[in-house]
Amino acid sequence: MRAKNAMTMFMTASSDYFACRCCILNGLSSGFRLASEAVEKLLKASIFLRTGTQSRLKGHDRHNPYRLKEELKSAHVDSTLDGYDPLLKKLHDHYQSRYPDNQTTGRGASGEELAEIDALFLYLVETLPMPDEVKSDPLFRLSKARRRRPNRKS
Repeated sequence: MRAKNAMTMFMTASSDYFACRCCILNGLSSGFRLASEAVEKLLKASIFLRTGTQSRLKGHDRHNPYRLKEELKSAHVDSTLDGYDPLLKKLHDHYQSRYPDNQTTGRGASGEELAEIDALFLYLVETLPMPDEVKSDPLFRLSKARRRRPNRKS
């Protein structure tokens, strides 16, 4: 059951990540919220696999990637992940911006963040305590779907 919950989180995070890239590359700000959700789900999957329990965070904190990273540190110290703290905090700000009455820093979002989002997402996937064969499955399906897609004429 533990692996099923983590696998569901991982698969959903992968889908959110692919959608976030598509949105950001096409100038849609909703991609930044999807990036936050993708990272949140990978952190929750990692917490679940490393502790055997779901995140203990409650309320708004349960969607905060920085707070989830801090919770993960109690089970798995990772100084490299600490280097992503500014991005984790900014992702939470992007998540909060989904409603105009939520408090945010007002810093906005920029497509220039995508390279750092990519690096964080891939780092989290690489360090997720799952077999590599499982982790590559969503990527394999995406590449397979691209091969089946008919060529578009310009």
